Amino acid sequence: MAEEMEDLVKQYSDSLPDKIKTIEALWQRLQKKWDLDTFSEFHLKIHELCASSELYGFRKISGLANQLQMCLLLLSRESNMIGEVQKQEINDLLHQIKEAIADCLIITVA
Repeated sequence: MAEEMEDLVKQYSDSLPDKIKTIEALWQRLQKKWDLDTFSEFHLKIHELCASSELYGFRKISGLANQLQMCLLLLSRESNMIGEVQKQEINDLLHQIKEAIADCLIITVA
């Protein structure tokens, strides 16, 4: 049973680079042209990352994704318009999530 769980965690960690690429692509689209459908998809992907990374024990990724999710929740309540401060905060959190994913990949390979 423990070996099966280790395999699931490994499979999940292997999927993290694709997850962040999808999230980054959505963010790039939003920066070029803001639209509610893309924002909703972006927010959903962050929510999914937050929940799934917590489930598999990647607490740092989950915590950062949760911070980003809270930022997006506030943004959605404030009319979905984004300013430079919010853009920078999102960029910073995405960068931190990407670094946390890279750290996890190094740890799971070792």
